[in-house]
Amino acid sequence: MWHRTHESGHGVRHRRAYDSEGQLFGHADRLPYVERPSYAIQERIRPLDFLRRALTKLRGSLRLGRALRLVWESSPRWTCLSLVLVVIQAGLPLLILYLTKLIVDAVAAGVTSGTVAFETVLLYIGLAALAGLLASLVGSVEGLASEAQGHLVTDHVLEVIHEKSVAADLAYY
Repeated sequence: MWHRTHESGHGVRHRRAYDSEGQLFGHADRLPYVERPSYAIQERIRPLDFLRRALTKLRGSLRLGRALRLVWESSPRWTCLSLVLVVIQAGLPLLILYLTKLIVDAVAAGVTSGTVAFETVLLYIGLAALAGLLASLVGSVEGLASEAQGHLVTDHVLEVIHEKSVAADLAYY
């Protein structure tokens, strides 16, 4: 903690206390010297409170419930298709990774035993190639589904705005 003299607009001098980061701590004449715990230490003591506050702020600022309801109302089929495609897209890299592990294991087993199971390695390479093509295809279909869903959501929002503007009294205009 360090101190600095500050002169107010009325010519009165005040001693102000600052912490190690340079943040104003208060008037040094009124406060005893107390070492404040840092922000990180305070949050380690109460991590659940910090997480709860952050989630509350996030929930309030993003309003995901209303947005998801709007998307669902505009196109439930496209929403389901998009969710299924996202889940498939999430699983395909894991499948490719597992097939790569099988390829490496088959080659390593062939090197140590002296006989390479060429057909097995070729089968795993073919499956990995098919999984890669499937991942590319699913990505393309997901992009098209996302674009179609975006157009439907836009149309739905415009319809809602139009209905509300028709229902509003002319006095609002």
